[in-house]
Amino acid sequence: MKYSKRNNLILLFTTISLLVSSLFYGLTANAAIIMKFSDLNKQHPAYSSVLYVTSMDYMNVYKNAAFKPKKAVTKADAAKFVGKANDISSEVKLASHISFEDVSHKTSNYSYIIALTSIDAFDHGSKFYPQNTITRQEAAKLIVNAFNLPIKTGKEYVDVTKHNSYKDYISTAASYNILKGNSSKKFLPEKKMNRADFAIALKKALDAKDELDESMAEEIDSMPDSSDSDIDETEDDD
Repeated sequence: MKYSKRNNLILLFTTISLLVSSLFYGLTANAAIIMKFSDLNKQHPAYSSVLYVTSMDYMNVYKNAAFKPKKAVTKADAAKFVGKANDISSEVKLASHISFEDVSHKTSNYSYIIALTSIDAFDHGSKFYPQNTITRQEAAKLIVNAFNLPIKTGKEYVDVTKHNSYKDYISTAASYNILKGNSSKKFLPEKKMNRADFAIALKKALDAKDELDESMAEEIDSMPDSSDSDIDETEDDD
């Protein structure tokens, strides 16, 4: 009997040890994958942003821990990245009035595309062109409207005319330091974005949204409590 109890205790202890070891190893292995990319070192300007957006599963990592920083970001990919970062569920109820000739239920990231178009984060024309590489001006509109950032005008660029329909989104994205122009006062609105560029913009958008939320929370906290107001609650005599 004693021998049986002793064996049971040993078995229980061994099982717990194995579970703890497996958990620790799993966490260590995942951390190693997250912390080290096969094609991106810590000196890369996008490294910290890539580290964050991949660890949060907003953007994917390929086989062999490759991030592929120079790979183009399609509009369909951008929809997924922003949709996940902005907590827009892929199971969201779709707006019935949104449709494109080149987008169907079989299209990659279909739900994200439709959901984001319904809030004007993407232009709604006859076609969406899901495999086209997203441009900086398209990314500006996508991010500003998806994260519901207040419009800020005033940022001017020599290559963004007053007739550019993305003008206010470009100014807003630049004001929040999400997408900025260069030293020549050019925004390069038609420039196509790669994964490193997009990771940086996405991380900055998340930071901007957090700052706005914190500012709003502080403003609400600073508002006077109605219960503290000096109100005469004496009843009138009959």
